[in-house]
Amino acid sequence: MHSYNYKGRDTQGALISGQLTAHNEDAVASYLSKRSIIPLDITPASVASGIFDSLKERFETKEIKLIEQIFFCRQMYTLLRAGIPIMKSLEDLRDSTPCENLKYALNELYVDLDAGQELSTAIRKQSKSFPPLFSSIIEVGEETGNLDECFALLAKYFDKERELRNSITSALRYPIIVCVAILAAIGIINMLVIPAFANIFNSFNAELPWTTRFLVASSDFMLNYWPHMLITGIATFSGLKYYVNTPDGRLIWHKSKLKIPLVGDIVFRSLLGRFANTLSLCIKSGIPWGSAITVSSKATDNEHIARKIIDIKTSIEQGENITNAFRKIDLFPPLVLQMVHVGEETGALDKLLSDVGEYFEREVSFQLKALSDSLEPILISIVGIMVLILALGVFLPMWDLGSAALK
Repeated sequence: MHSYNYKGRDTQGALISGQLTAHNEDAVASYLSKRSIIPLDITPASVASGIFDSLKERFETKEIKLIEQIFFCRQMYTLLRAGIPIMKSLEDLRDSTPCENLKYALNELYVDLDAGQELSTAIRKQSKSFPPLFSSIIEVGEETGNLDECFALLAKYFDKERELRNSITSALRYPIIVCVAILAAIGIINMLVIPAFANIFNSFNAELPWTTRFLVASSDFMLNYWPHMLITGIATFSGLKYYVNTPDGRLIWHKSKLKIPLVGDIVFRSLLGRFANTLSLCIKSGIPWGSAITVSSKATDNEHIARKIIDIKTSIEQGENITNAFRKIDLFPPLVLQMVHVGEETGALDKLLSDVGEYFEREVSFQLKALSDSLEPILISIVGIMVLILALGVFLPMWDLGSAALK
């Protein structure tokens, strides 16, 4: 894609100028003609502008929020169902959406379709905006002529994904707020409160209890070495982030997430639910088994689980039936394997996989509630211990010093 400056005149004869991003000058001219603008001059943007656009495109995120993807799918379903041409539908949505990332993506889709490409190919090029599942389902809709129904299926799928994410966010909101408050309190106490009391204690030259000495020592350490701690923290975080982005680091991190106490099993079940829902949607849409497994594995967004799921595809290609292929990867509980077996025998695998997805969603909701109930007393205990240490370390010696001064 390149940037072009253009000049033209509208139907009233007024001079129109601006800049567009397109594949070539012909695409810009076609775009202007469809808007009743007569092109007068189309030239590539300056080199400096091109460099700026390239850097901006490289570092700017094009990710579209889940709620915007749901909006897009529902609107496209409604417009296509009403018989409105796809180009006109994209144009109307692009001009009406308030989301800049979605507006940009729809404009790119419009330009690519105007250049003769298929919608699935255009969506596949927007990998930062749309997940791989999107283009695969749309491709099936183009082949079968049921593009509107595919948009409806995607809207339903993304809506279930949004509900799952919201339930996870709601369950973790309280523990996160409490943990942040605890860390903030520790920082304020060590940086502001303890130093003020330390001067008072030093002026009396008295023997202090171990709790007070511990608080004063930790406060002195934080005051003297906070730049080193900050630099070390930033360097550690950057190094871990870089390592996690490597193939080996990504695999180790994704595998480790599933073993975190209390949280790991919830993450595991939520990923299996996402896989089951995605595979159900792919089968219902008519995507071939090989492609369906590949797309579903990417939807889990977990390298460890994705590699195991790819083994299902390998086993099926080697002649295994679906149930045995699922059983060999040692990932699913017996109840799920039984449901897959029934689905394979009855030819209703998409429906049974959808039930599996709902089963995992219910399990995740139940575990999230149990997690919230388990964390609450733990966090309250931590706050209580902090208050106790503070009371013993600050107020007890002040009481002793006050008593000594009265004698």
